[in-house]
Formats: sequence, C-alpha cells, structure tokens
Amino acid sequence: MRQEGGHKPNRWEHLGRLFKKTTEFFSAPPTAADRLKGVRTACPLANGSKVLNIRIFDEHGLVTDMDTNGADLATDLGTFFSGLGDLPGVDAAVKARLSTFTFNVTYTQGFPTGNEIKGFAANDFPVYLKTVTGTVGTSGKKIVDLFIEHKIPLKTHVKMLVPDPDIPPPQVRHDIKIVKPYDDLEKDWDEIHSILGIGVGGDYFEAGSQHKCRKIGLIKMGGFMKLNIVPEFWRPKLLSVMKHEIGHMLGLSHDHPDAQSTLMAKNYDTNFGFANYEKHHVLFITDALESLTKLGP
Repeated sequence: MRQEGGHKPNRWEHLGRLFKKTTEFFSAPPTAADRLKGVRTACPLANGSKVLNIRIFDEHGLVTDMDTNGADLATDLGTFFSGLGDLPGVDAAVKARLSTFTFNVTYTQGFPTGNEIKGFAANDFPVYLKTVTGTVGTSGKKIVDLFIEHKIPLKTHVKMLVPDPDIPPPQVRHDIKIVKPYDDLEKDWDEIHSILGIGVGGDYFEAGSQHKCRKIGLIKMGGFMKLNIVPEFWRPKLLSVMKHEIGHMLGLSHDHPDAQSTLMAKNYDTNFGFANYEKHHVLFITDALESLTKLGP
C-alpha cells in the first residue's frame, strides 16, 4: 500500500529500476578479489609459541575409505613431522633451528564453526578431507567459499630449489615463486581428477607480508585417490598426498623442472615413490616457520 502523500514513481523511475534489476541479473558473479575487498586479511600478531598445530577436519568420516582411521592418521603424520630434523643429509645447524619447534597433529570428525575458523592462530594449519563424489560431495564453489572464509589472499609465495652444481653444500640456490591460489581453483577441484589435493601456505617469504598466517589444505578423497592402487597401498597413498599438500602449506613449491623428482613432484604417481622430504625441503620449512613465528610489527 502506498502511503498517502508519498512519492508516486513515474514511468521513467520504473524503467530505471527495471534496467538495474536486469543488469544485476546478467552481470558476472563477484570474483574472489571482489569478495575479499573489505575483509581484514592481515594476520593477528603471533604469540611467540613454537607449537605447530596441524588440524585435520573430516566432517563425513572419509578417512576410513583409505583403510585407516583418524587417530592412526594423526599419529602417522605426527611421527613424520616430528622426525624432520633426523632425515638423511639435514645440516646440523638446520636441525638445531628446527628442534625449537613442536608439531602437534590432531584429527576431528567434524567441521569447525565460523568462530573457530576466525580464531585460528598463526600456528594453526587446518587441513580438510573433502570429496567431489557422492551425496557428501563438495562443489568447487564451496571450496572457493572456504578459501574466502579462511581469508586466503590472492597471492602468496613458495620456495623452489634451483639445481646449481657450482654452489657447495650445504648452501643451496633457490627461487621465490608466486602462487595465485584462486586461479582455476573451482575448475581444478570439480574437473581435474588427477589433482588429489590443494595446499596453500602463508606468505612466509615476502618481506613485510601481512598474510603469513593465512593457509589451508584440502585433500580430495574418493575414487580417484584409490585409482589403480591395491588396498595395501591406500593408507600410504593418503599419507603421501597429505605430506605433499602440507609441504605446500609449509612454503614448499613443486620440484624445479630440471631437478630430480621428490615428494614435492607435481605428479602424484611420481611423488608417491618418495616417503620423505629432501634436506633442502627441511631447510625451506625451517625458514618458513621462523618467519611465521616472528609475525609482528
């Protein structure tokens, strides 16, 4: 009902409103950049703790599909990350630096609330077990939503070893590579079946970055994880994929094209042949963790 004495729209105003609604209907949906505008993505200050919490969330209990359970998965990963300093070839000085950190791996059959996600600290590394298949499948659009909720920035950086025979060990040559987490994210999740996970680390290697604490890991559970693998290798396969993606969360890139293959090889069939990180990976992870825990003014 129009109130007496109020303004009665004329036909030009009606046409203007109709044009606006039509334009909004046909306009492109907002991009990740649009959605991140106005979102405070800068990290809170770190509290100085060197306890690193790798937090696995499995809302639908998908871990059992890989012939393991949450407790064993957390134990396996905890043992692996706690032993990084003892891997072959790790320099004594790097081992000493890394020994100041403690890795704590937990598994939760559930999903964090919005307030819990907002409350993730600099030392929290959330990893989600998801799938694209079945009644509990998660769409690429929802994955983008999850990235936005975790305030993942449009750009971050990782370290890559560059082979150089002229550099004597334990020195190494490296490049800092740009990563754009939202590029093809939705398509990669929905359509590229060979992609078994996604790991995004904090911007540890960019001087003055305010996004060092923004990180997320996704493991794409389901049929393609087990494709052409006999049951006895299901559990090792899951562990391998998780080590690879958490490696990205800790600042590691894929292997340089001219380098020997490692656990960080881009192809999952290749990296499955490597149980451990290499010594340069441990060095780069240590660099990243020191950068993360010094987060502050």
